[in-house]
Amino acid sequence: MGDMPTLPLVGAGPGLGLSLAKVFGGHGYEVALISRSKDKLDALVAELAGTGVTAEGFAAESPTRSRSPARCGARRPGSGGSTSWSSRRTRT
Repeated sequence: MGDMPTLPLVGAGPGLGLSLAKVFGGHGYEVALISRSKDKLDALVAELAGTGVTAEGFAAESPTRSRSPARCGARRPGSGGSTSWSSRRTRT
């Protein structure tokens, strides 16, 4: 990736991710595609290159369920406890 602004697309796929990459790439952005499957990323990068968009794929896994808000001690609003992952918690 070079001197142009870069758009990171997490969860890039053949639908919305590819469409956004084409739009932003057409406006001078380089595109960093992030997804689980390297093979799918390679296909997306190749398709984008065919349209003149500079893109690079990065294979990555999302955190496991053990790192979800509920497992990290956060609680849903109204469920009691002192920690909440919502900023819109109301008091009664």
